[in-house]
Amino acid sequence: MEGKVIIQCGIQIEKEYWFVAGNTNGLFKKNLLTDELDFIGFFPNEEKTQFRAYTDIKRVENKLIFTPCYAKRIAIYDLEEKKFSNIILPDFKGGVNQYLKSVKYKDCVYFIPFSASFFIKYSVTQGDIKKLEEWNTLKKSYSEQVKSNLIIETIYTDNNNIYMFMSNRSYAILLNMDTDQFQVKSLDIPSDEKICCVNGFDKSIWIITDRNRVYKWDYVNDKIVQIVDLNQYIKSLEYNAHNIYVTKKYIYFINVFKKDIKTFDYTNNEFFTIKMNKYVQDKSSNNASFYYYYDIQMIEDDKLILFSFYEGKYITVRGKQVTKSDDRFSLTEEYLGKCFSDNCFYEGHILGKFSPSLLEEIESIISQSKFKYDDKKNIGKVVYNTLIKMEM
Repeated sequence: MEGKVIIQCGIQIEKEYWFVAGNTNGLFKKNLLTDELDFIGFFPNEEKTQFRAYTDIKRVENKLIFTPCYAKRIAIYDLEEKKFSNIILPDFKGGVNQYLKSVKYKDCVYFIPFSASFFIKYSVTQGDIKKLEEWNTLKKSYSEQVKSNLIIETIYTDNNNIYMFMSNRSYAILLNMDTDQFQVKSLDIPSDEKICCVNGFDKSIWIITDRNRVYKWDYVNDKIVQIVDLNQYIKSLEYNAHNIYVTKKYIYFINVFKKDIKTFDYTNNEFFTIKMNKYVQDKSSNNASFYYYYDIQMIEDDKLILFSFYEGKYITVRGKQVTKSDDRFSLTEEYLGKCFSDNCFYEGHILGKFSPSLLEEIESIISQSKFKYDDKKNIGKVVYNTLIKMEM
């Protein structure tokens, strides 16, 4: 048994994989050679059990820069000094899904607003934040056409440009990072179709709409062609893609609420469904994760990798071939110890398989003075191992 962890986002640095937990507050790293998993620390000035505190990572020289989703601050971790720092978000008003993605350009990181009011640029060298005021003007111009967030979550970058896509409209918004100027561009997509998600590949941006149609936008020559209408393979209201990933051969369609992966081989004009029952277990009532998959990435060849919360492992998909990693990711004893020693009581979604009835036992163990005061460093391990024995 082990505490389940959501890998919200990660970055590989040489032979180590650094990642942010999505179901609690914590930065971890895993040695890809030895399989050793280390807890680096809590993000300061945030709740110990903060959900989705940070949702993206960028590295600028020796610093990791974290994108605040629920968090109140931009977090920074210095890889050389091995310490955290942070910067308060300008005009922070709270809320969910403030910033989901970020883009590194030169020595700066751009934070793409989702529900946040401001588009901000952080200079790592200078240590200051600049609000791109033109964004607010642009947002007001289209506020009547969009209900909440101005743009969808998925974006694409190429050289000095960020390509974003407007909610409920067939418009692209471009940001030139050399000039910090925005441009709105109408796309040749039927006006009754809404863009759901995009993926960049081979100097083109591939788009899927709410009508399950896939378009390829050659943004260099400004030409759009329809690649496939998925309605000939699936019922229109039956499936909706949250993510699209394109390779030299395949288009993968991910709905994070469903295990199976829809795939289209556009070189052979073949559509098929990858059945994942053999590799991913069903959701269970005491594991509160709505999503099956996190930290989805494309790697070389035609491979797609996904982190499965319910397996605690990465799964690799290549066409019809599926493999599951032997490496398991979980919350470490050190992490649990530090949380318990601070009297940070858990809910079911933090300790995975632990049933809610065991929370009373946790509180009882922590309340024992010999653990609370004399053995504070080891209290997490004591509680953790005690609960394992009780649950077995």
